[in-house]
Amino acid sequence: MRRANGLALAGILLVAAACDEGRLPSELQGRVYDVRLLPEPSAASQMPGGSVAVTAAGDVVSEVTVTAVRLPGGPTAQYSAYLVDERTGNAGARVSFSPDDAGNASVTVSGLGEATTLVIAAGATAPGALWARFRNLTTGAISATANLVLGHFDAEPDPFPYTAAGTGRIGLYERGEFGSNDFRLGGVIENLAVAPPGFTYIAWLYDSQRDVWLSLGQPLDEDRQTATGLDALPPAGEPRHLPKLYLDAEGSAQLDFRYFTHVRLSLERADHVPAKPVSTLFTGTFGAQFLLRRPAEPTGG
Repeated sequence: MRRANGLALAGILLVAAACDEGRLPSELQGRVYDVRLLPEPSAASQMPGGSVAVTAAGDVVSEVTVTAVRLPGGPTAQYSAYLVDERTGNAGARVSFSPDDAGNASVTVSGLGEATTLVIAAGATAPGALWARFRNLTTGAISATANLVLGHFDAEPDPFPYTAAGTGRIGLYERGEFGSNDFRLGGVIENLAVAPPGFTYIAWLYDSQRDVWLSLGQPLDEDRQTATGLDALPPAGEPRHLPKLYLDAEGSAQLDFRYFTHVRLSLERADHVPAKPVSTLFTGTFGAQFLLRRPAEPTGG
């Protein structure tokens, strides 16, 4: 398969329409192809992560080397790594780094001998979005290795891990007569977990036959505006999932849904949308009945 991004976003219109029952505008009538959006079977292994290796003498940490994987944004995205002593709140200096195209990066941090935790932030001064705790907060014992956890490090009272939670119902609505190929995509996503700080959700159309990805952008809120604040974690004790979010896209001369096989959802840097995601956390597969509509010779891409 080849990496392709020749399909442009021109022609995609985010429109003011809902897809849940009771909110469908009258134009969305006729044949509907339903798609369920569900977490990937291996969603936990598709999230940004990695591990750290700790060098220490007794109870003093000399340096920590982090090996991160699946960090979105590529070489133009800036991340920062720093050490923290969770017992006192003291933090060391930040070291900036960027991942490669595959989301991999390695960086060594030092300067805080009493550190308990290595933290990674999506930006030079942003809150922590990944962390690896390598010291027991009670006994002070140090582990030689620890795994990175994705979530909200600065959450109160304790760091709050992210889990890929949520479901969605997506419809491909054939607005004209059967065979007109005049489609519109509309979807409702419910109970998405709040994204880690510095990250946001991006929806994609995907064609598994050609490895073509097309960004549909961020989900929309109730007002059909681009959803914001997706990484603002509510206080402890409140639900830490998002209200209903929507996907709406209209077919055009530049966008023929018949050339695609899936709708997918990824976590991306809030300040950067790539040509294709490093990994996806949710997927919806177009049904066989709809895929039979695919033209024999796709154009574009």
